[in-house]
Amino acid sequence: MRLILALLAALLPAAALAQSLPSATFKTTTTERLVVTGTGSSGDASGLIVTSDGTTRSLASWFASVPSSVLLPANNLSDLVSAAAARTNLGLAAVATTGAYGDLSGRPVLATVATSGQWADLLGKPTLFDGTWNSLTGKPTLATVATSGSASDLGAGTLQAARLPLPAATTLGGVKSLAATSNTFLTAIGTDGTPTAAQPSFTNISGTVAATQLPNPTASTKGGVQSGTAGAGQFVTGISTAGALTYGTPAIPSSTNALSEGASNLYFTQARARASISASGSLSYNSTTGAISYTAPTLAAVATSGSASDLGTGTLPAARLPAPTAGALGGVKSATAAGGSFVTGIDTTGALTFGMPTGGGSGPANTDALPEGTSNLYFTQGRARSSISATGSLAYNATTGVLSYTAPTLATVATSGAYTDLSSRPTLATVATSGSASDLGTGTLPAARLPLPSATTLGGVQSKAATASQFLTAIGTDGVPVSAQPAFSNISGTVAASQLPAPTASTLGGVQSKAATASQFLTSISTAGVPAAAQPAFSDLSGQATTAQLPSAARWITAQSLANPGYRKWNDGLIEQWGTVAGAAGGNLAVTFPTAFTANVFSVQTTVQQATTASTTMESASSNGLSTTGFTCVVRYVSGGTVGAAGEGCHWYAVGN
Repeated sequence: MRLILALLAALLPAAALAQSLPSATFKTTTTERLVVTGTGSSGDASGLIVTSDGTTRSLASWFASVPSSVLLPANNLSDLVSAAAARTNLGLAAVATTGAYGDLSGRPVLATVATSGQWADLLGKPTLFDGTWNSLTGKPTLATVATSGSASDLGAGTLQAARLPLPAATTLGGVKSLAATSNTFLTAIGTDGTPTAAQPSFTNISGTVAATQLPNPTASTKGGVQSGTAGAGQFVTGISTAGALTYGTPAIPSSTNALSEGASNLYFTQARARASISASGSLSYNSTTGAISYTAPTLAAVATSGSASDLGTGTLPAARLPAPTAGALGGVKSATAAGGSFVTGIDTTGALTFGMPTGGGSGPANTDALPEGTSNLYFTQGRARSSISATGSLAYNATTGVLSYTAPTLATVATSGAYTDLSSRPTLATVATSGSASDLGTGTLPAARLPLPSATTLGGVQSKAATASQFLTAIGTDGVPVSAQPAFSNISGTVAASQLPAPTASTLGGVQSKAATASQFLTSISTAGVPAAAQPAFSDLSGQATTAQLPSAARWITAQSLANPGYRKWNDGLIEQWGTVAGAAGGNLAVTFPTAFTANVFSVQTTVQQATTASTTMESASSNGLSTTGFTCVVRYVSGGTVGAAGEGCHWYAVGN
């Protein structure tokens, strides 16, 4: 370019040159120089002529004084027919007007990389580090465990306790030691590795205690008791200190008159019988007289009308509501519509039906007719370009959407391959080069890296939650603790009396011994295991005494039926019978004895089953047609001088032989 400018300056006057090269300064004569400050076109004369003495002239005035021999803008080369001829006349090369690199002569031969820009096309480039560990120089020698990560490659040392993982119910872990304590056994291994021990109680033991393990009972301590069967008419009178039962035969009193009343089996009295019943509601009862009366209830209006309009209170059950129809009212079930649905009807079962509404009219034909909302926005180029970004070697212009990439500067290690040239390289733990387990300073060894225990080598053990009544019996070669409930057969020695449970009404327990006492038999065993004895009363005996057991002139029951009607037969031939017959129209009620009298009917007593309480009416019951098989109970009333048949029932009592 400098060559071209020099050529032009030699051939063209300053004014012509100013038109081609704006904003430049050229020397025109020894005393003048041209300063062009305009655009350089022939119509722009804003340039200045500065002389050697500092005088300035406008370019326009300078043009006016230029001799005719100087080439003016009107006479420049643009009006020549042949530009090539003009270049030849001026001695210019084609590049002077084309500016094309291809028109340059003597241009250099560019290497391939000058146009490809590829690393592979560079000549004499350095050999870069390939990024592999093997190519690193000066690297430390690592222990096998540093690359394998396997606990089995820890070749020396002892693992610190803090490096052991805690055991869990399904994974191995470290376990603390526990000194043996008399009479205690392991019950669990906690998730913190702490073993738990406890002394088993008898409730923790399965199975049954052996007889040889029970202590003998004494008068003050509990012990085992032998089984036994009393002979005919015999009862247990005591328990020996060997645990054997002793027996005796009780003496039988001559009659209940000779037997005092106990605390539970009480004798019959009319007052006790009347006090044992009660009445409520429409029934009333007089416990002094034993009379029961009935008052009819007052019925609600709906009981006789049957009309729903007479239902004054309460709520009609849903089951009483009729089902609705197209022409009749009925009950309707509740329901909740799903999102967007509405009730469309009620079916004949009272259930609601639902449906989705369908819109009428016409919607927008496309998105051009639909205004943009606040969440579902339309696509724009600005929104798309502002939704992405770039970091690192990528640069992004959100205005133009252009992504550009700047190649990274290679680190020294890329060409040296030396470990020491690695920046931010890790500080290797001691174990990485020593391979010793004792050099593991932090962290916890994964449970899977613990060895399994054996009978002669240590290993990891899983935790085990305590289970009621179970104790550890073994630790398997898989590190799993095994527990079981001990049986009595697993226990040596004899159970102490203080270890026996107290008996209850539903569970077994220890019992103290008791020496036999004349005419006394065991009546109970307390919850403290202490037997109690007493002389039995006649009412305590079941069954009937034989004739040989009765004293002379004794009287007893030979047969009986304690029902209604019922009877009782005595050994002297006396027969008692009783019963109730329901009332009937006419008031003559037939009664048949439960068992026929063999000879005579001494007496029959009759009473009205439920007499009226009206002060002007009196009712009575009497017997008629008495025989050994039955009679007629006649029930009558008297009211204001009128006698008639009553409809009440009849209670009766008969005695005979």
